[in-house]
Amino acid sequence: MTRPLLPVPTLLWIDTEGYELEVLHGAPKALNNATALCIEVTPYLMNAEILAEMIKVLEAHFDKFLMVDGTNFEHVMDIPKVQNGQQVDILCLKNNPPS
Repeated sequence: MTRPLLPVPTLLWIDTEGYELEVLHGAPKALNNATALCIEVTPYLMNAEILAEMIKVLEAHFDKFLMVDGTNFEHVMDIPKVQNGQQVDILCLKNNPPS
């Protein structure tokens, strides 16, 4: 008996305590198929090079970026400006999701 194929996930959530870039690099197919990604980062723990590479990967796969701040959404990609040890949840969306 063969197992049915599972549906391709359309929403991804990454909260890996400092290993976000490694997860992003290891998941190109999942990122291509996803319509949305929520990623938690702590910018002050990342050096500028890693943070820049993470933003580059996100921008390669997604079109719109929102910072989730409780119930408020603010436009973001100024991630490096977040300080004081704050963790930031970033919602990444595609304008034209894969069908």
